[in-house]
Amino acid sequence: MIVTMPGPVTLHIASHDERVRSVVLEQLDPFRGAEPPEGAPADVVIEDLDPAAVRVSEMQRLAGDGFETVSDGTSLYAVTGDTLCRLPDAAGDGPLRFAVGPGFPLRPMFRSMVRPTLQARMLDRGALAIHGACVHHGDGAVLVTGWSESGKTETALALLERGATFVSDKWTVVEPGARAGTFPVGVGIRRWMLPYAPKLANHLPRAARMQLTGAGVAGAVSSPVRRMQPRGRLGRLLVGTVDRAVQLADRVALTPTDLATIYGSPGDPDATWPIRGVVILRTVPGDEVSAGTVDVSAIARRLAWSAMVERAEFHAYRHRAAYALAWGEDDLARRMFDIESSRIGALLAEVPSVEVAAPFPMDPGRIVDAALTRL
Repeated sequence: MIVTMPGPVTLHIASHDERVRSVVLEQLDPFRGAEPPEGAPADVVIEDLDPAAVRVSEMQRLAGDGFETVSDGTSLYAVTGDTLCRLPDAAGDGPLRFAVGPGFPLRPMFRSMVRPTLQARMLDRGALAIHGACVHHGDGAVLVTGWSESGKTETALALLERGATFVSDKWTVVEPGARAGTFPVGVGIRRWMLPYAPKLANHLPRAARMQLTGAGVAGAVSSPVRRMQPRGRLGRLLVGTVDRAVQLADRVALTPTDLATIYGSPGDPDATWPIRGVVILRTVPGDEVSAGTVDVSAIARRLAWSAMVERAEFHAYRHRAAYALAWGEDDLARRMFDIESSRIGALLAEVPSVEVAAPFPMDPGRIVDAALTRL
């Protein structure tokens, strides 16, 4: 089964394991697979791994990156428990093959390695995956970009509440000719956003609504514990664990198909739309919202850096491969940064763009009002 998405890039699901096939298709939503033509090429392949065929020559234990890996002299393998996943060299030629061992937890690997590998391939096609959300508004696409946790998703949701249609969240494909397309990644919805998004709140899937309701109750019940000022290590660990648990429960994950069903979709996920505006979010203290002009060169570099930071685990695995396989150098991170900053700069010079300075969290409608007056 092969899946084609904007970029254009293709992923071939060659695994015979139904669990692997199911997880990959889940992660590629809203794209659907089709049987490939005989001999059809693919950019990325996900296939099965026979652990008995792996001859481990070295183990790389836990380090500051938190991973464990092994190598056989020619390839690097991610390790989880007693199962492996062979990782390809994303800078290599030909199909890049992930080989998944029985029971390997593929969802985290898809986030940390498969998506960035697809993004690296897009650069070879003249496209890029920009770190930002996208909606179809009026006669074209509006991108909402910025640092992590700056309100990109919430601003896109505010536009959806005003009649826009959903294209992509977190990452958006930008093809030559300044056209935006969907990149497959889920959408995180925070409970505090719901009062500002009544249509979303009224149409949330039942399971998501129950989770957020439970998170609200848990937050209220655990509030005394979370406000504690513990002195000892165990006390700090307890407060931190409770706080993280509440924060995790306070956000639900929707698929792109879920969100498109709630708000309406532009249609074919393979379609692209001309970019009519770019919003760059800058998080500031206080409660004022302001919009200003964009320093194209500086913003292009900043957005390229934000993309690199989002791919930190991808580059950490490559650092392990450079050590394990004695690579002379690994310049992929720098090459991606240079290409992306150049292409983002060209985009910002071509289409209207505005930088909005605002606190976070806040009513994202105020951000939309400030941005639309400048676009």
